[in-house]
Amino acid sequence: MEGPALKPRSSLSPEQKAAFVLLLFLGLAGILLGFRSFGASLRRPFEEQIARTAGTYVSQEQRDAEELAALKTRDSDADGLTDYDEQFVYKTSAFLADSDSDSFDDKMEIFSGNDPNCPQGKTCGGTVQSSDASAGVTPQPSLEPASGPAPSATAVPSVASLLGGGMFQSEQDLADFLLAMPVEEIRAYLKQSGLPEEDLNKLSDEDLKKVFAEAIQTALKEGQFKEILAPKP
Repeated sequence: MEGPALKPRSSLSPEQKAAFVLLLFLGLAGILLGFRSFGASLRRPFEEQIARTAGTYVSQEQRDAEELAALKTRDSDADGLTDYDEQFVYKTSAFLADSDSDSFDDKMEIFSGNDPNCPQGKTCGGTVQSSDASAGVTPQPSLEPASGPAPSATAVPSVASLLGGGMFQSEQDLADFLLAMPVEEIRAYLKQSGLPEEDLNKLSDEDLKKVFAEAIQTALKEGQFKEILAPKP
């Protein structure tokens, strides 16, 4: 006995074919977009980093120059000397106000012509030399109190040890800088250099400024400032 005859499978209609193709396309597109989105997510952190640093790249020479410029205005130990002067001029610590730990800060010792790296009372390898000493003139007094006459032209600060080299473009620039010092700073500086306070007190502010100005002008005329000027281009 024969079974029921099988009906031939009907072919897909045009609408069904179109729907099938559309679904297939959407599926492939979804897979493709998924991979692209995944790749973009992986790249995003790097692209953001590049965007943040774009236009800010500097060479090693530029970084060194910027750091050097910063040292000329930075005073890490607040001793009145810039980090640049301490590192490259006086060879003292930029992070210790008193490099040799003798109770006198670096600036005070440099102003008086003493070695900021050698404790008071000890003999070390060398001392801070001023232009006066190299010229055969009596060196500046030590930090220890000493008696003597009222300030005069011989009490001119050791300019070479005070300011270091390469900071001014002319002798007159340097003289103008010193002449502009407030009278309070002049008194404090001369006192730290060993001049008796009672002698300083005998001079009015006006007289002290006059004596100091005369001393600076004398040093200017004698050419004591030449060795510490910036080299001419």
